[in-house]
Amino acid sequence: MTTTADEDLTLPEYRDNPFIAKLPPPMSTHDALLAMAAPPAFNAAERDYPAHLRTHCISRLKGYFEPLETHLSLEAKFGLLIRQGYLCRNPTTADYTRRVREGATRVFEKDLMAGGRSVRSTASSFALIGCSGIGKSPASIVWQTTMGRM
Repeated sequence: MTTTADEDLTLPEYRDNPFIAKLPPPMSTHDALLAMAAPPAFNAAERDYPAHLRTHCISRLKGYFEPLETHLSLEAKFGLLIRQGYLCRNPTTADYTRRVREGATRVFEKDLMAGGRSVRSTASSFALIGCSGIGKSPASIVWQTTMGRM
């Protein structure tokens, strides 16, 4: 879905972070639409099948997913949330290594309050709220499939 030209467009803050590098590149709205869409399988010849087989054909609709504007917005928000969350978690930086060592020392010494400086958080969040049955969980699951295996 991405082109070589798109792969060369890496934001400076994402460039040298191996966690972010393992993620697929951020998708355009069009690419997200193509990645998330799951049209139903259809064959016009199935109209002539006996009723007991047509019932099975209808059950294919359980896998149907038509991304709406809200789903595409969620895809963009989830992608942004993950990438921004990894900004301060870059294992190639001395600051990250120091914080991991300090954290391990506090755990081994059983003194979770000892040492350590406050760390600027890059964590963000949002709430996914809606009426039951409007597709919150399926939208989240479909988005996860667009991320691939990390």
